[in-house]
Amino acid sequence: MNMLLKQNYKMVQTELTELSVEDRLHKNNKQLQEKHFNNIKEISTQRIKALNKEKENYQNDLANKRLEVSELEEKIKDLIHAGDKHDKMATLKILMESKKISTEKKIKFFNEKDDCDVCEQPIKKSFKKLRVGELESKIDEYDTALVQMRTELDKMESSIQKMSEHSRTIDILKSEIKSITGLLERCQNDLNTLNEEKGKTDKIKEEIVELESKIKEIDDQIKELKQENFYLDICKNLLHDTGIKSKIIKQYLPIMNQTIQKYLGVLDFYINFTLNEQFEETIKSRYRDEFSYASFSEGEKMRIDLALMFTWREIARLKNSTNTNLLIMDEVFDSSLDATGTDDFLKILNSLESQNIFVISH
Repeated sequence: MNMLLKQNYKMVQTELTELSVEDRLHKNNKQLQEKHFNNIKEISTQRIKALNKEKENYQNDLANKRLEVSELEEKIKDLIHAGDKHDKMATLKILMESKKISTEKKIKFFNEKDDCDVCEQPIKKSFKKLRVGELESKIDEYDTALVQMRTELDKMESSIQKMSEHSRTIDILKSEIKSITGLLERCQNDLNTLNEEKGKTDKIKEEIVELESKIKEIDDQIKELKQENFYLDICKNLLHDTGIKSKIIKQYLPIMNQTIQKYLGVLDFYINFTLNEQFEETIKSRYRDEFSYASFSEGEKMRIDLALMFTWREIARLKNSTNTNLLIMDEVFDSSLDATGTDDFLKILNSLESQNIFVISH
């Protein structure tokens, strides 16, 4: 019975421990889910509103910068023609300057030479004067044209510089557009994530309800096990040496001690041997001196053992509804009993009427 109680008690304790761990896990999970749910509920609406405002600002900024890029690109298209014209005019200017230099060389020839280098004929002064006049007139035309060309080229270079400035501004604006586009995409991703999280609140609610149901079920099981554990504790206390067992022993204790004394008297061993409810012996001599079991000789110990054995047999006969008439003993006469002790032991055996007694001896 005591073994069965221990097994049940251990099983209940093990199940209680496992359920307590599971209960704690579910409660922690429920707490986390509730915290997550409250966080989503608390910040999602406010955060979505802020992100929508941020998204609107990015979109406006992006539209303004794209418009500015478009306007600058139109201006660059107009200035590209000025660039082409500048290149042509620069080429004409170089050609004009080359012609002027060639003309100035001719004037220098007529001013310094009197004879022709090719035919070696003398050059008339009238021809030289006429020819130099014509050439100087061309020099004046070249100078006038070059002045006009330089003026136009300066204007064109100013336009080309503006075109370069516009191109640099466009590059900066495009870089800003790329950065704003990235921020806009991130903002939209955050909005999508928040909307998805907000949509999960129903699922989280279901999980919380399911966890509450599991926790209630486990708490009910724990309550039942604690109730069972309470009754097992009662049974444990009843079966303890100080419990119901001691009450039963206490009932038979006077008879046991009387019977022990009776058989000790028959064995001619006059000591006061008593047992308490925990089967702790108290041994006193006739002069009331206390002894321990170990302090006796082997023959005296044998007398005590035989007295206890016959006592247990007598108590068993009184306690049980069935009784046995068989007694088998081994090597009792070969033990430490002296002649007097053996005679006294035989007296006890002879007093057991209607009993089948077998004593094994060498």
